Amino acid sequence: MSLLTLKAWPSIVALVAAAALQGAFAQIVANITCLSSFGWMNNSLGQNPCLVTAYLGSPCADGSYEIVAIPAGTQYTGPPLSGANPCQCNSVIYSLTSACGVCQGLIPVTWSSWKTYCTTAFTQLYPTTIPTGTAVPNWAYLDVVTGNIFNATAAQLDGDLPESNATSPLSISTTASLSTSAHTSTTPLSAGSPASATSTGSSTPTSKSSDVGATAGGVVGGIVGVGAIAGLAAWFFIRRRRFRRASSAAFSQPQMTQPPRFYDPADPSTFPPPLFSTLQTTTSSVNQNFSQQSRPGQYNGVPEV
Repeated sequence: MSLLTLKAWPSIVALVAAAALQGAFAQIVANITCLSSFGWMNNSLGQNPCLVTAYLGSPCADGSYEIVAIPAGTQYTGPPLSGANPCQCNSVIYSLTSACGVCQGLIPVTWSSWKTYCTTAFTQLYPTTIPTGTAVPNWAYLDVVTGNIFNATAAQLDGDLPESNATSPLSISTTASLSTSAHTSTTPLSAGSPASATSTGSSTPTSKSSDVGATAGGVVGGIVGVGAIAGLAAWFFIRRRRFRRASSAAFSQPQMTQPPRFYDPADPSTFPPPLFSTLQTTTSSVNQNFSQQSRPGQYNGVPEV
């Protein structure tokens, strides 16, 4: 053996040891037993959805990933801000993780809550190469955006086949959705957290409620505004129409004015009143006024002294 070979031998041993250590620590662990009624969730390799989830999470975790069983009343939450990577921010691993919880009798979180910290969330697509040694069931690619939650009934009806693996990946859609929520929770996926205490389940619905309230307010305001404008226009139209009708009626009806009548010898109605009757009436009025005055020396019924 040459001197060069003797000098290189320690380096070779060190590389082999490092590789062995890396293989020892790079582990995919999912020691979870699903209920027997959810055997349909297993892939063709007999792996339950919890183990498939661990496989899909490993490429973004240096090849090591562990998912553990969680107590009743808790949920598998989405990735924290520090772990919001492509392996976690997609609907495929969300469906598999949700199925892992369902097969233990747990309730999954919503899709909108899962992708809270994801800048880009891929739907019906696993954006990274599927690791060797597993197969992803076909039901993991179902739509979760419409219902906003994993649907176990729909998954069972869809079935396992065709599966996708490292050599034959499957993607239904490449649509990516943006998330605008901002939180500070760092709850890891493997630990789980109580359903009543998860911070990812509260802010997104609030944002949706605010959006719905603003939209409803805008719609109502628009309807009221249009109604007010229509009512004002109708009022002006009716008022103008009435004014036109009144003006037309005033001009269409001739004014009946009696022309002045001049003296006509042939028409007695144009004769002036007789002078005698006027004098007689005047004389009667004067006599009546004179008779009402008392004359001097005339007895007026009052005792005189």
